[in-house]
Amino acid sequence: MCDKKIKIRPASNIDRDEIYAWRNDPVSRSMSFNNSIVLYEEHRNWFENSLINVNRKLYIGEVAGSKIGICRFDLNATDSSVEVSINMNPTSRGCGFGKKFLASCVELYLKDNQHNLLAKIKPDNIASLKIFKSVGFKPISSNADMITLRKSEQRKRK
Repeated sequence: MCDKKIKIRPASNIDRDEIYAWRNDPVSRSMSFNNSIVLYEEHRNWFENSLINVNRKLYIGEVAGSKIGICRFDLNATDSSVEVSINMNPTSRGCGFGKKFLASCVELYLKDNQHNLLAKIKPDNIASLKIFKSVGFKPISSNADMITLRKSEQRKRK
């Protein structure tokens, strides 16, 4: 599975339970700013609201019909910045999908949106830092708890 093409599609209700499991995975929780276990009802409400939120885009990556991860884009309407986050399916970690998946999602998002993209990552989340830097995100601030990276919109003008 590690050498297959990644398909990107919008998230839908059929993804809710798998994303819930990925969110509560111990590695995912340890790299999240909220590392507590999320209750199913809380996740269900968040997910359903996310699907109808015009300021949020959720993309699912699939390889050979298997879901490999989710990428989220949250628009801050006040300053027109967008926070980007990624969470990989625990079974697809280590296959090198993260960089390809994130790059594809960023490209897809920027096709229709002209915003500066931001990522907020824990300093010990080396994998995410490498992935985001590899697709053009640059550190703009850091402290003991968080590194903020930015990718300026790179949309080609016609």
